[in-house]
Amino acid sequence: TKKNEIKAFKLYEKAAEKGQIDAIYDLGCCYKKGIGIEIDETKAFELCKAAAEKGQINAIHGLGYCYKNGIGTEKNEIRAFNSYKAAAEKGQIDAIYDLGFCYQNGIGTERNKIKAFELYKEAAEKGHIDAKKMLLL
Repeated sequence: TKKNEIKAFKLYEKAAEKGQIDAIYDLGCCYKKGIGIEIDETKAFELCKAAAEKGQINAIHGLGYCYKNGIGTEKNEIRAFNSYKAAAEKGQIDAIYDLGFCYQNGIGTERNKIKAFELYKEAAEKGHIDAKKMLLL
């Protein structure tokens, strides 16, 4: 419900103010999706970046998503690729898939179908549904 979303937002905000990195990331997600607050893509990007700089793995992946799609920042495929790579190296499953997608399509890097396949395979082995579908193509 709307009331619970506002309460969740306030709790994330309070924890983020105390420097809790997961809460900083979650607060950014609230701003991105409009959960308990109006959508503010710039604020979402800033919070995601702050959490990523503190090493929050999902934020590192999220930063790549923001750069790839121009959410709250200018679109930058090289930064997107580098963020996905950093998160993938830490084992973030969505980043492994997205890095494969970058290699497959030459987003922020040279096309490399072999590397893309290897990354899709790794993500699929970890249970990523879309990666499993890519291996069937």
